[in-house]
Amino acid sequence: MNLYLLFLIIISLLEIKIFLKDFNPNYLSKETTSSIKGLFVLIVFYSHISGYVTFSQNSFLMNKLSLFLGQLMVTMFLFYSGYGVFVSLKKKGKEYLDNFPKNRILKTYLQFFIIVGLFLIVNLFLNKKVKIFNIFLSFLGWDSLGNSNWYIFIIILLYLFTYLSFKIFSKSYEKSVVSVWLFTLLFLIIIKNFRPTYWYDTILCYPLGLSFGYYQKRIEPFLKNNKRYLISSFFLVILFCFFRLRAHQILFCYEMMALVFTLLIVLITMKVNIRSKVLKWFGDRLFTFYILQRLPMMILKSSSLSPSLYFISCFGITIVLVIIFDYLFKRILA
Repeated sequence: MNLYLLFLIIISLLEIKIFLKDFNPNYLSKETTSSIKGLFVLIVFYSHISGYVTFSQNSFLMNKLSLFLGQLMVTMFLFYSGYGVFVSLKKKGKEYLDNFPKNRILKTYLQFFIIVGLFLIVNLFLNKKVKIFNIFLSFLGWDSLGNSNWYIFIIILLYLFTYLSFKIFSKSYEKSVVSVWLFTLLFLIIIKNFRPTYWYDTILCYPLGLSFGYYQKRIEPFLKNNKRYLISSFFLVILFCFFRLRAHQILFCYEMMALVFTLLIVLITMKVNIRSKVLKWFGDRLFTFYILQRLPMMILKSSSLSPSLYFISCFGITIVLVIIFDYLFKRILA
């Protein structure tokens, strides 16, 4: 699987542009953010498939990268989502907010609902016993039929927090953003008593994205100065190392590490423009690639395929499923 790591490195370096003295004006463009999301969702793929098959020691480097990142793999998904929502709200205003429940919440849930249905069919096909109550909870995102569920549950809830906050404080972006932070923090405090840490240890990256969008015009002039940029980067690296060493010792330390890691990636993209067409393809299809990838992993788990062939088969089938699903879903909405 080190070949997979090499593949990720090569496609990341395609069309890369480094700004040594200047500032990358496209660090938050759709092309760049999709490429970054694409890179991380491909790492997520390796992380997920590692739970179904054991790779040889030749996978040492890829495995180390996956273990090092852990839940940090999803931080940019949440950050860019929060940032994108704020920018859209600011640009399109009331019309965007009024259509938010339909275009963001309902559309996301409908995709999730259909895919959970596919997982239910696969479970029945594989003669796996599933309880009716578990099926019900799985369609709500609280339980799972083998699909990834926590991220979908969280993102829909964060969208709901956003809608309520911007509706309640429609005349103040600042109050709306603060409200999302408070909703999210309250949820974090509650959910930590019921769910594993991965359900909540990165969710603050979403309101961080909203905040970055709100303060963007103040942040950019400050960081366009190379000296201040270097000092800020160094400070964040020190903070990351501090929180990393104490991530499981101090309450909410992992959450702080996730926020710092996210800001470090943003700072890197201010100087390094990653715009790979391959990564962008996966980033543009983040949701479906993320949630559909476990289907072939489940189906082929009991096969006699070698680990490498299993990986290649699951990867290829997932891409086909994503293409078919996205095509049919667009037809449904048409």
